Amino acid sequence: MRTPVTIVGAGLGGLILARVLSRHGIPVTVHEAEASPTARAQGGMLDIHDHSGQRALRTAGLIDDFRAIVLPGREAMRVVETDGTVLYDRADDGTGGSPEAQRATLRQLLLDSLPAGTVRWGRRVDGVRTLGEGRHELTFADGTTDVTDMGMAAHAAGHTTGSDEWLRRSERHLALVGAAQDARSTRVLLDTQLALAGDAEAERRLRETAGSADLDVHQARLGLAQPAWRRGRPDEATAHADALLRAGPPAVFRIAVAVLHVWLGADARAAETLRAVRPRSPDRPRPSAAGRLGDGRRGAGRLPGRGRDRP
Repeated sequence: MRTPVTIVGAGLGGLILARVLSRHGIPVTVHEAEASPTARAQGGMLDIHDHSGQRALRTAGLIDDFRAIVLPGREAMRVVETDGTVLYDRADDGTGGSPEAQRATLRQLLLDSLPAGTVRWGRRVDGVRTLGEGRHELTFADGTTDVTDMGMAAHAAGHTTGSDEWLRRSERHLALVGAAQDARSTRVLLDTQLALAGDAEAERRLRETAGSADLDVHQARLGLAQPAWRRGRPDEATAHADALLRAGPPAVFRIAVAVLHVWLGADARAAETLRAVRPRSPDRPRPSAAGRLGDGRRGAGRLPGRGRDRP
């Protein structure tokens, strides 16, 4: 059998790519190892950011359908001290940039948007062979084969490879479909992971981004602070954090810097950073030390090993 475009993996990434292609009249087949859409639980909630996930949904013509499944109240955030003093409190007024939805509901929305028969269930790919002229042959667990003019792997994070390899694949795939800014953002996250592992070239790229006008300059500066902290260089980590704050970053990065200050033992700096996120009213009591920061629901920023990563 021969198909023009083959996608391996019926996760969110594979399905939204299939939707965009089919919407533009390009025949596509998605092969999924699981036996059916309900073969296993699909995880919990996802933050769908306006600069990434929502852009993809808008391109797929599904942004209104997505808004209909958003869970209200999930963008509220509160940061408190151990004595209960509220340092930061933001209600969900519907204007935030990362509303949440159930992963299973979002996946079903994408499945329902595809032509019948697009996804072929119970088709686990065991091997891929290059045939030349851009063609590839996929071999499935049942011994059957499929020849495709273009194949794309849509693996989940940590599915068969480590997070570094997944980020590399994500960067390549985003660049392939023309999502240049998203590819650069993924490269910054990858370079942060590599710098933490001691990769000097990755750290050099982070420094280059941190000194530019790129949209990811805040993430790059945070990425430089993390390995400095890990390697016992608190002054360097603090310098990167201060440079980030001077640039006037969004609240989520200020909160991430506050967490970094706590790790560095600078509780007073953490409290000061959080007070700058939201001006304190004159009659509000001034907190003592920052203690340990807690949100009660989610982590702050994208710091390795703390909180959760957001799509």
